[in-house]
Amino acid sequence: MIDALPGQCQSVAVTETAKKLLNAFDSLAETDRHEVAREILRRTALAEHGPPDDAELLALADEVFLELDRRERHHLRRGVRA
Repeated sequence: MIDALPGQCQSVAVTETAKKLLNAFDSLAETDRHEVAREILRRTALAEHGPPDDAELLALADEVFLELDRRERHHLRRGVRA
């Protein structure tokens, strides 16, 4: 999720190689991280890809709702109401 702690990979599908890349990204200076992120976004925007199919959308929705459930349980254990 977007508000996760920095340096924590939230996807269970990320390979060890990708995790190493993310760790290297996290160790960059702030200006370098900004430029790398900008370049990745540029390349992603230019890449050929179609819209997500129904299965992909359902999988992403499942991830979102599982994360929301996890947060709700966490807040309930701490006595915090959302």
